[in-house]
Amino acid sequence: MRAFFGVGLAIVSVLLFTGCAEDSEPTRPIDFLPITAIIIESQHPQIANLTTNQFTAKGDFSGVFTRDVTLEAIWSVNDPNILTIDPVTGFASALNPGSVTVTATMDDVSADFEFTVTDAVIAQIDIDPAAAELPLGMTLAFRA
Repeated sequence: MRAFFGVGLAIVSVLLFTGCAEDSEPTRPIDFLPITAIIIESQHPQIANLTTNQFTAKGDFSGVFTRDVTLEAIWSVNDPNILTIDPVTGFASALNPGSVTVTATMDDVSADFEFTVTDAVIAQIDIDPAAAELPLGMTLAFRA
């Protein structure tokens, strides 16, 4: 009887702990909950013409958890004459001033983000350090 109890306890222990990793991370992706919303975030609130911007997407999975879905979403814009966007990465390039709607879609769920490309132009470039002296053979990185 004691041997039967020991074997039963071992089987229950194996069933309870199978699939649990040491670092508390699941051993398989949590993909059983559907995505119910997407939140788009922008590296910058607006950009000047002829500059770039990275958009990211966070998926809300039934209100239980969120995770980055930037590379899983399909990216698009309503006016590619103003802004072009890589459909996989969400990296955008401004072509002309104006307003545009950026859309991220995943599993029939989509979100829109209103974005502006301004007509701002570079008025000044500062270099840091402004002046530097180095011994022969040494290098120094400048920042503009």
